[in-house]
Amino acid sequence: MTAARTLALKHGIRPTSTVTRLTELKTRSLADAGVIDKAIAAFTVIVRTVLAQQVKDSDRGIGLSARVDVVAMGADEKEGLTKAMRAINDLIKETLQL
Repeated sequence: MTAARTLALKHGIRPTSTVTRLTELKTRSLADAGVIDKAIAAFTVIVRTVLAQQVKDSDRGIGLSARVDVVAMGADEKEGLTKAMRAINDLIKETLQL
């Protein structure tokens, strides 16, 4: 995730895992803890969504990508993904303020 990478570079955080970077930002109080917690949860939702799509695509012989067929998703899945994207947007706003 670019926002986590940007904040990590800015603050000299060396780990490369997105969740580890975000956790370190929170530990050092370099970003709002609530925003970080929501971003970690959002990252998990997004990665799971992409992986689930990749499994479906693989089963159909479609090349793997980060694209997700939102049209085929149920209402709850769409809502969860929308909330996750909003949480990432909040992290981006946090990044711009720091």
